[in-house]
Amino acid sequence: MRTFLIIYHFDINLLDQIADLRSQHQRYIQKHKNLIQYGGVFSSVENISTGIIITILAKDCKAVVEFVKNDPYFPLYENYIISNFEQKIPIQNEA
Repeated sequence: MRTFLIIYHFDINLLDQIADLRSQHQRYIQKHKNLIQYGGVFSSVENISTGIIITILAKDCKAVVEFVKNDPYFPLYENYIISNFEQKIPIQNEA
């Protein structure tokens, strides 16, 4: 398994639909919590949610794309980026 970083950007014209899909999205995330290392929401300086960041374990990029496309929030994303991810900070196993 490899670690991938997913950066999602919401379509700002569809932000009003987030609340309608939130419970479905949360169930989806909960279902995959064994693969998700961490995640969170990022916001504009006006404190408006503009995207999500998740690191996830997967066998390959194809599996990550499948994860992204099956997310109930998928229709709300303007775009997303998938990258290989290697944690550097904090240093692992540092005494």
